[in-house]
Amino acid sequence: MGTQTGVLTRCESTQRLFQMVFEAQGPGVWSARRVLVPRNEPPQVGPSGPSAPPSPSQLAGQFLVAPDYPGCPYCRATSFWRCQACGNANCWAGASAVTCAWCQLAGFITGSIDHLNAAGVLLNAPQRPRVQSAPPARQLAPARRPPDRS
Repeated sequence: MGTQTGVLTRCESTQRLFQMVFEAQGPGVWSARRVLVPRNEPPQVGPSGPSAPPSPSQLAGQFLVAPDYPGCPYCRATSFWRCQACGNANCWAGASAVTCAWCQLAGFITGSIDHLNAAGVLLNAPQRPRVQSAPPARQLAPARRPPDRS
């Protein structure tokens, strides 16, 4: 098993928080492998409150979704996108028009993801990460599934 790190994510449909766990597949290649749900979800955030999840570091590279990735624990969407305004991750069911569950920006999916905000610790760990603001992203971008190698 490679290095694992979490990315806090919100369900686009329910706005509920979960964490995608990415595993390093090689230099600069990250694959979403599983999800974690917080024991006690923090209050909803939106345009009037802090919109950025804890993000002491960034993952950079290519982002894939593993074939066995279970998807969003709330709506079962099996992919994700990154908001250009707040930089946060949202689950994605494939629609071209999306609304960020963190900051409510509405837009269209374009481009690809080249970095994500890493949470630093996996959810349900004894440490509690601090809230920091995330730098703005350049574009809305979906993740891609790796090619089927069967």
